[in-house]
Amino acid sequence: FKTKSCNITNLIAACHKKNIVVSWSLNPEKIIRENEFYTASLEKRLTSALECARAGYRVGFHFDPIIHYDGWDKDYNKLVNRLFDSIPPKYIAWISLGTLRFKSELKGIIENRFPDSTILNGELLIGFDDKLRYPSKLRYLIYKKMRSWIHRRAKNVPVYLCMEDKNIMSICS
Repeated sequence: FKTKSCNITNLIAACHKKNIVVSWSLNPEKIIRENEFYTASLEKRLTSALECARAGYRVGFHFDPIIHYDGWDKDYNKLVNRLFDSIPPKYIAWISLGTLRFKSELKGIIENRFPDSTILNGELLIGFDDKLRYPSKLRYLIYKKMRSWIHRRAKNVPVYLCMEDKNIMSICS
């Protein structure tokens, strides 16, 4: 299960065979507050993940979409540290990384519905999958930094890239 919710009451009460992974999308609180309307706060997501882990579930985390902005590296490094300060690595099944990407026809819709949003301010190019994405050099830099921050805290937690091309995937092999 993948969520941004903290509504885990039924999961905690369920009789499971420890073969289910419950996972949360994570972003810095700034991104959650400005762009992820009606979702649980970062703290509530992490608290819910810890409760699920203590109830016998393996948990996963998705830094997806990673949004590039001035100060992104400080905020995401802090976020990685906050994750591992909250959740012991032994409970974590995996972590996925993915940068902002979307079909080009959605750009106008996003701009019309959210005129004050700044998430589209960076350079976006048509990628290998016909989606708007950050340039490959920037994605590579983002993934390299994210992976290093994660492995500094938890060397054995599997990290994979979500919906990336083969050239970029090489950093996680």
